[in-house]
Amino acid sequence: MKLMGLFIRNLAFCSSILFFSGCTTVDYVGDTYTPTDHVDMYFDTKDIQRPYRVMGQMTLDENEYSDTESMQADLKKEAMARGADAVLFTGLRRVQVGSVTQWQDMGKTKGKHPYTYGTATTQAQENKEMTGSLVKYTDLAPSQAVVPA
Repeated sequence: MKLMGLFIRNLAFCSSILFFSGCTTVDYVGDTYTPTDHVDMYFDTKDIQRPYRVMGQMTLDENEYSDTESMQADLKKEAMARGADAVLFTGLRRVQVGSVTQWQDMGKTKGKHPYTYGTATTQAQENKEMTGSLVKYTDLAPSQAVVPA
């Protein structure tokens, strides 16, 4: 029984290492253009003073310990790679992606019937999710053609 408890603790530890060393995941739906070297960041549509169209929607997922400044930088970097002129920030939330349970075995043998008791601790695993609309200004020269996906 002690061997099983040790196995479970090690499995939970290894799982948490894999989870915390996770990387950024980007989901994107929309048009792609020639990459840009600058992206404006907006938090309200009223702040966009130029004519524009929404070219796509992006979601960026990182682990719960990522800071929002680095997530915003990653969002802008991805937007430039897809040819956006601006990003309209649409949301930030935490999403539960799993849980880790740790069991501490305090096995006892009493008489002819051995039994095990212990404590279990479960911790929720979350990701931070940042979303934004990618914007293309329509008052720019039409030289930036759509790149086939």
